Amino acid sequence: MIHTKHIASTILGAIFAGGLITSPLGNYTYATPNPIQIVSENGIISSDIAPYVLHGVTLVPIHVINKLAKKDTLVTWDNTTKTVTVTSTGKQTLLQINQSHAMQNGQPIALSQAAILKDGRVMIPLRFIGESIGEKVRWDAQNRMVTIGDVSSTTQQVAIIQALQTARTVNTELESVTLGAELPTIGIQTIIQYFPVGRSDVYFDSTDDLISYYKVENNKRYELWTANYKMDVPAKNEGLPFFPYTITKEVGKRPTMTTPMAYYVFRGAISDLRYGVIDMNGKETEISQTDPSQTKVGFPVSPNELSLLK
Repeated sequence: MIHTKHIASTILGAIFAGGLITSPLGNYTYATPNPIQIVSENGIISSDIAPYVLHGVTLVPIHVINKLAKKDTLVTWDNTTKTVTVTSTGKQTLLQINQSHAMQNGQPIALSQAAILKDGRVMIPLRFIGESIGEKVRWDAQNRMVTIGDVSSTTQQVAIIQALQTARTVNTELESVTLGAELPTIGIQTIIQYFPVGRSDVYFDSTDDLISYYKVENNKRYELWTANYKMDVPAKNEGLPFFPYTITKEVGKRPTMTTPMAYYVFRGAISDLRYGVIDMNGKETEISQTDPSQTKVGFPVSPNELSLLK
């Protein structure tokens, strides 16, 4: 049974009335896993078409190459021959749609994945093109990030933070597929959301007496577990070291968390947002307190959180 159950986004909609949360990553829709980010020494390269992996190769629209800001690089498209031409520092590379090889200065080079047309857009293999214009191309699997050129650690961290903030915002506003169990609740006074550090594809929604666990797949968020609890009765819960309250009734399979958690406490009535982390021993550390109606950031991310991934 599909519902559009948006507990947190209802409150945030009121908090952000009169303003918009904007994404630095372009205006495309994505869900789990986190979208692939392309980062150069100048920062995130935005695109209206999300990069994606096909047969182990990251494909990007051709305008991404133009955004690398290399003055000696020219990218052109011949619609008649369906050929992309990339010229850089005396080297010319031609990729024809659906051809298993490229031509570089007249010599054939085998491709792991051909350039293709998808929904009318030309998508080209990023690593091959990046290296053909003399750039180092690296894949960061943990953060689903491709870096091109000499990207500083600071630039890379900023990109990771921006991507995670955006992914958490988008994923918590997706359409919900619920368990169909309507457990009783006293209503919404405060919203607390918990994420495993560094992630956005699974999370918990919690009100004053109800907590639910979601996993995001295929542009929907699936409720896998939900429970009533008593906040005024402390308890240790197996698999949930961050959640020190007595669970009184539960439906679905209780998840097991094996990493520290980031938390967000929303109090919509006073436009107050508290963000912090909880370690595996249940110790809570507040990182920031903000007014999201002013910052327009619903899910801030701090380097302090990312440091817990190491």
